[in-house]
Amino acid sequence: PDENTGDIMGELNKRRGRIAGTDQSPDRKGYTVVEAEVPSAEMSTYAIQLRAMTQGRGTYTFEFLRYEEAPANIVQKVVEEAKKNASEE
Repeated sequence: PDENTGDIMGELNKRRGRIAGTDQSPDRKGYTVVEAEVPSAEMSTYAIQLRAMTQGRGTYTFEFLRYEEAPANIVQKVVEEAKKNASEE
């Protein structure tokens, strides 16, 4: 819904998303389509958050586009977790 567009864009930004643009929905009056690129790792709980923000009225589609290098802080976190798991085995 149009009234949730700002909240949705803020949530996508928190998930390291890059907003590509917004348009009015051609199918549903009063709805905005937000196009963004968000890392797959950040999308696992998005459906729950979207439902909560839009009172169950928002929907999304998700498709893989490409691989991209992760930021240094994410790489460090993944490496530390892998070392921890390796030492436990």
